[in-house]
Amino acid sequence: MDVYVNSVSIYLLAQSWQIALLALVVGLITIALKDRSAHIRYLLWLIVLAKCLIPPLYSVPVPVLPYRPSIEKLPSPVSAETPMADSMGVKPDTPIKITAVKAPHDSRIALPNAKQAISLVWLLGVLLFLLWIGFRAVRYTLWLRSRRIPLPPHLMHKLQEQFECLNFKKLPRIWLTKDIGQPFVWGLLHGSVYLPVDFTDLDSPQHNRTVMVHELSHIIRYDAAMNFLQILAQAIFWFHPVVWWVNRKIRQEREKCCDEMVVAQFSTDPKHYTDAIVEALTAERRSAHPVPLLAIVGSFKDIEERIKTMLRPGKKFHRHTSLAVRMIIVPIALLVVSITLVLTAKAASGITSSSPGQRWTNSLGMVFVPVKGTDVRFCVWETRVKDFETFIKAKSRDMGNKMMCFNSELKQGLWEGYNWKNPGFAQGPNHPVVGVNWEDAVAFCKWLTEKERNEGTLPVGRYRLPSDLEWSAAVGLVKERKGAPEERNEKEGLYHWGEQWPPPKGAGNYADMTAKKKYKSDVLQAIEGYDDGYAETAPVGSFNPNPYGLYDMGGNVLEWCGYWISADVDEYRALRGASWFQGDEKAQGNVSTLLSSYRIGVPLSRAASPEHRGSCIGFRVVVNP
Repeated sequence: MDVYVNSVSIYLLAQSWQIALLALVVGLITIALKDRSAHIRYLLWLIVLAKCLIPPLYSVPVPVLPYRPSIEKLPSPVSAETPMADSMGVKPDTPIKITAVKAPHDSRIALPNAKQAISLVWLLGVLLFLLWIGFRAVRYTLWLRSRRIPLPPHLMHKLQEQFECLNFKKLPRIWLTKDIGQPFVWGLLHGSVYLPVDFTDLDSPQHNRTVMVHELSHIIRYDAAMNFLQILAQAIFWFHPVVWWVNRKIRQEREKCCDEMVVAQFSTDPKHYTDAIVEALTAERRSAHPVPLLAIVGSFKDIEERIKTMLRPGKKFHRHTSLAVRMIIVPIALLVVSITLVLTAKAASGITSSSPGQRWTNSLGMVFVPVKGTDVRFCVWETRVKDFETFIKAKSRDMGNKMMCFNSELKQGLWEGYNWKNPGFAQGPNHPVVGVNWEDAVAFCKWLTEKERNEGTLPVGRYRLPSDLEWSAAVGLVKERKGAPEERNEKEGLYHWGEQWPPPKGAGNYADMTAKKKYKSDVLQAIEGYDDGYAETAPVGSFNPNPYGLYDMGGNVLEWCGYWISADVDEYRALRGASWFQGDEKAQGNVSTLLSSYRIGVPLSRAASPEHRGSCIGFRVVVNP
């Protein structure tokens, strides 16, 4: 349930400000087009209505928010010394100090958080609004049925002859009704026309005809159905004053559209038509019963504006918008409605660590920061393409051409010609290198250590892969202590961004909607509704760092660790952190492959074999001071 509650609140907040922004833009455009046809302005306002009703299909990140870390500061840690051994060069029984973060325990009943409160209040408002509208609609429908009588057949026949030019095969239902002052349309789809009982007795038959055409124009345009959609949008965004204002503008322009249709259809003199409106208005003022709120009818306050519009010198009248106008507005509407803007933080100009002044940059420009509870410094990002390329050129290492990847035809398998330099998708120098197996990563660390010792930039210490426990400390896991990695697998139900599901915007680069559009669902299971903007890898540092200043501890690429998965079988190495390929389209939380405590290789997976190379596997290095 929390998944849906969070999704509702996020959707409402995101759509609310974008609807307001769109309404502002449309409002300014309609002011500029005030002398043009009402049909154009009406179509523009309908774009805002569509934005209220149709969920967006695409997300476009807009980096405008000030930079701030997206993860809360870790609680106070407690340390545990754990003897570990590994083929990476750490001596057996050498204690490595690892920090385990204890989770606070609270037995009190949890109160709804802000998002849950927003969702509950919104739902209550929707129900009350619909009950209020439904009650009024039912009450007025019953009232109309008790007072209406069918239009006499001879009058219906006469109207059918008069309005053949409107292309009606059969006129809609027309009723004479007591105690109403002016004609209106009432219904959900086409609607029916309701006339005052004395409507046929108006002084001028010409006035009678023009007013009747106005009401029939509402039927032709399906204005009753559009009015229902407006009510639905107002129910969803009952709290949004801009939506109420937009609905009012739509109703105003709708009446003007029908006015234009009357004048254009019968070449009516605008002066005569406005006289008919005034006469009908006078009848309304004599009525003892008000016009219903949900009826398709012009309000008294808007009559003056309608009359001024029609009597404007040089005013041109149209039955509908031209094809050229529709060809311009419809694509704009499709683009605006299908896209939602996601405000993200600006890229940080520098790396912020939890220990200012303790950062260290090596000869390749790799930045290292300390992680509390360990004796090493972690590189703040995964090893980049340009870092690895320097190693390849220096050592002339043969990486082969049989990397596991997905080709452009979206097929899975081993493909000749694919490797770290050509993984099957575009990569730049600052993307994390992929197609690197465990042995390649170890060789890189050994080469970099020798290189910088010879240059004097690393007089002591060495580069290596992080141990499984060191990686856990860097991601802030709880209770990660003794035992082999397989014994610690999935013991903590935390993601690198926290406990919530689905992941918040900007949580990291996982299998998202962008990737789903490119790859078939049987190849990739995306996180439904989540979009980070990258189908494959993202440049390092594209998302906010954790409290230690480390980027992509979840997502982007899987990272090799230095220890075997099992204490008994030397066959698989631990892969941590998930990747752009990990996700679950039907997840409800506790998605094992995305948990920070999950290790690829448990259960045993060929992907964790030390010789395996894949398009979603890379590595991160640490340095011993």
